[in-house]
Amino acid sequence: MAITPYCSKDEWSYKKARSTWDDYTGSPVMNTHAYPSSEGLDDMLEEMTSLMNTEMGRAEDSNLTTHTAYLRNLCYRGVELMIDEEQGRSMEEGRSMYIPRDYMYERDRMKLRRFGLEAGNFVFGAVTSG
Repeated sequence: MAITPYCSKDEWSYKKARSTWDDYTGSPVMNTHAYPSSEGLDDMLEEMTSLMNTEMGRAEDSNLTTHTAYLRNLCYRGVELMIDEEQGRSMEEGRSMYIPRDYMYERDRMKLRRFGLEAGNFVFGAVTSG
């Protein structure tokens, strides 16, 4: 299963006041920011996208094609909470010690469920057989 994240590494870097991922990390010889690694960020972006899709009642790798700005920003915020969790363990980079243990707020979950309903991913009152 190939997951295309709602937020790309370049878009994530843009939110960090850098124009691209390469600008964020610096040259291969001298990393500006060593964490997260390229592969680690890919994994977090994919995990957050999967969680969002599941919340909408979609397959983990089946992205919604509407509400793209909101979904991109939610993916970014969720990855930031994942990073907070990791960084909070070692108290690096001035990250807060408070870790919510959840990557979405209830308001986000309600909005994602509404998006799922709009897209026809949830059916209420249906009877299915196992």
